[in-house]
Amino acid sequence: MIKKFYCVFLACVVLSACSADGGDVKVNSVIKIPNYDMSAAESTTGVSEVQRRDLIGGTSVGGGLGYFYADVIRAPATAALITYDLTQYQKLAAGDVIAVFDSSELDYTITNQQIVTDAAYREYSANDERQRILYEIEQTRLEQLQTEKDKYTVKAPYDCVVAAKPEQALKLGDTIKKGEMICQIARENDVFSLYVPGWQSEETTPPVGAAVSVTLSGKDYSCTVAASPDYLPRTADRDNYLNMGSVIRFDDGELERLLTDVPGAVAAGWVTITLPVSENHHDLSVPANAVKGGEGNHYCFVIENDSRIRVPVTTGDTIDGFTIIKNGLHAGQLVAN
Repeated sequence: MIKKFYCVFLACVVLSACSADGGDVKVNSVIKIPNYDMSAAESTTGVSEVQRRDLIGGTSVGGGLGYFYADVIRAPATAALITYDLTQYQKLAAGDVIAVFDSSELDYTITNQQIVTDAAYREYSANDERQRILYEIEQTRLEQLQTEKDKYTVKAPYDCVVAAKPEQALKLGDTIKKGEMICQIARENDVFSLYVPGWQSEETTPPVGAAVSVTLSGKDYSCTVAASPDYLPRTADRDNYLNMGSVIRFDDGELERLLTDVPGAVAAGWVTITLPVSENHHDLSVPANAVKGGEGNHYCFVIENDSRIRVPVTTGDTIDGFTIIKNGLHAGQLVAN
């Protein structure tokens, strides 16, 4: 407004001077006043081109991080626990002992069966062919009992980590019922993220195959939705919340990068997940700072012939620093930032 007033004032002074001295001087040109309408706060620097871009908007929600597809290790029989010393996220090699249960009652049965089997063998060895079948039957029973006893020593079936322990701590000497959980194990790199809509105010459920990102300690990691509530296996070995959430798999190399950047990431247990909520393909957009004005009264300054022309625009979402232009501009125009 100050510039406009100054230009008008200057024009008046020049015209007054030209008409002085009897008014014999003729004015042969028109003084043009540029259509500037910028306050000091709106003065800008830099120019950007109006372009068509693919912009994908997202919303950030809290999510879990852990071994959500862990295998449950259960007590082989109702017996007292005599060896058990596990810590969360402890690494185990295949064959390492997880727990040992008291097998004294079974030991007594095995001892008796061994006696019966030895007697049958002696009869068979005395060249009594009729005792051969009886011996083989008793030997089979003995082997079955020994196999059963081996189960009382629970071992890791593969190289793994202890993904979870029972909420109620197991104590040595406690009688554990057959089928009760001892722990959960998983392969060390079977780490997933989990988003459960019920945890958040949003009820968005991303579809299987959707690209998402996981953020931890200020760093982003690319991921893909591996399973949604409609696709998850519903088994008794999985917690109920897993049947309601979306399991997110880290893309190739991303999990290794995360565990290198944040060694205690799994123990932390929580991450930020960015879910896609809108996709805008090949839409006109400009840098967000090129859009001026307030709600319902947006405009841009278009650069034409070294002049800035105020052009009203209709805007859409602002994604990753770019504002979608629904109406008012066309591709290739230059706008002031």
